[in-house]
Amino acid sequence: MTEFESTQGEQFNTFLDVMKSPLFPVADYKLRRGINILPADYMLYSFVNQTFHPLCEYYDCLSLSLCLSNESVYYLLPQRRGKIPLERFNELQMVTGLIIVAMELEKKLSQKEWFTTNQLLERMSNQLSETRLLELFRRRPGQQTQYDLSKIQDEIRKSLIVFDRYAFIQLSKDRQSFQTTPAIYRFIEPLRGLQQESEIPQRLAELIQEGYLINIDEAARDSVDEDLAESDRFSAEEEMDTTGDLFASETHEGEQL
Repeated sequence: MTEFESTQGEQFNTFLDVMKSPLFPVADYKLRRGINILPADYMLYSFVNQTFHPLCEYYDCLSLSLCLSNESVYYLLPQRRGKIPLERFNELQMVTGLIIVAMELEKKLSQKEWFTTNQLLERMSNQLSETRLLELFRRRPGQQTQYDLSKIQDEIRKSLIVFDRYAFIQLSKDRQSFQTTPAIYRFIEPLRGLQQESEIPQRLAELIQEGYLINIDEAARDSVDEDLAESDRFSAEEEMDTTGDLFASETHEGEQL
C-alpha cells in the first residue's frame, strides 16, 4: 500500500492535520482548478469527505465554499464578495451542458451508456430554432457550407474537451463519443428550487446571462481551448488564482443543493 492508497484511521481534527496528508495537495489542486471530485475517484473522494470541516474553514479564508451536490460531487464555489478572478463558460457551452443533461435523463430509459458528438449536434438542431442555432455558433443565416458544418463540429468538440477536463463528462480516446459523470447535473441545480414549471424559461435566460463559472489555470491552458471561455473578471487585481463554479447563484457552504 502506498501513502496515497488510504486515509482510513487517520485523524483530521485541524487543518494542520489535513496538510500533513499527501492527498491534500492533490485534492486542493483539483478543486482550485474547478475539477469535480467524483465518488468514482475513491481515494480523493474519501479524503475530502473525511476532512470536510477543516477544508471548509480553509477555503472560507480564501472566499471559497466547499460544496456537495445532490449527486455526491465535491466542488468549490466562489463566494459573492470574493476577489479571486473568474472565467465563465460562454453561452454555447451552457446550452450544450443543459442539452446533455436532457439527453442523460432520457438515456436512463434506453440504458445507453455513451453518446456520440453527432447525436449531440442532432439533438441541438432538433431542439433549437435555426436562428438560435446559428446565433450560438456565430454562423450567418442562409445555406450552410461544408466549412460552416466543420466549424460547428469543431465548436462542439471544444466544449466537450472542456467538460471532460473538469470531469462533467468522460470523452472516448477518439473524442467522437462521451459518457456523462454525476457532475453533469450541476448544470440544472439552480432549476431545482423552482416552484412552477412556468418559472423555468426566465431562470434559464438568467443563467445564460450570468454564465457558468469555471476555474481555468491560465498558465496551463492548452492551445486547443484558448478561446473557449469568455472572461468576466470580478476583480481588477492581479490574478493569482482562478477558482469558479457553474452558476453565479447563491449557495451555502457544505450544503446539499
